[in-house]
Amino acid sequence: MNLLRHIHANLRPGGWLALSASGVSDTINPGYARLYAEDEPLTGERHTYFSRTERETSSRRPDEAAFFLYATCRA
Repeated sequence: MNLLRHIHANLRPGGWLALSASGVSDTINPGYARLYAEDEPLTGERHTYFSRTERETSSRRPDEAAFFLYATCRA
């Protein structure tokens, strides 16, 4: 939530926010199915999980590490 507040406070008028999100992947990736099941009691939502690290790799490019930021919001 703090990330979204910071973005809102600093985004210039007419500015753009690009947000990337993954689709639900439990039917094609057992690792995600496990994460969803483990974290549902904590997040209170199906098909969500907490990131375990800041440095991760892309499923499309497992040999290329990157830093990912995740944000959620609710109106």
